[in-house]
Amino acid sequence: MNRHENTSLILTGEDLHILNPRFQQVLDTHDEDGLIELARTQIEGGATALDINPGPAKNMADRLLWVMETIQCKWDIPLFLPAGTHLEDGLHHHRGRAT
Repeated sequence: MNRHENTSLILTGEDLHILNPRFQQVLDTHDEDGLIELARTQIEGGATALDINPGPAKNMADRLLWVMETIQCKWDIPLFLPAGTHLEDGLHHHRGRAT
C-alpha cells in the first residue's frame, strides 16, 4: 500500500491577503460581492481551504470576522486564520474544526 493513499492534499487559496490590492479595496469598502467573487475564483480554481490575512489594522478583528462570516455563509470550506491577538475571536466564530 502506498503511504500516500490515505493522505488528503489541501490546496490553499492565498488571495485573501492584505497585500492583494483587490482584497484591500474589498475590506476598505466592505464590498460583500467583491469578497464573494475573490473567494469563488479561488475555490473554482481548486482551493480546498482559504487563508485569510486582513492585515494589522486597528479594526483587524472586525475585518476578520466579517470575512469569515461572509465566506462561511456561502461555502463550507476550511479557513486558515492569522496568528495573533485576534485568533481566539476568530476561532469562536469559525464554523469548522480548528486544527
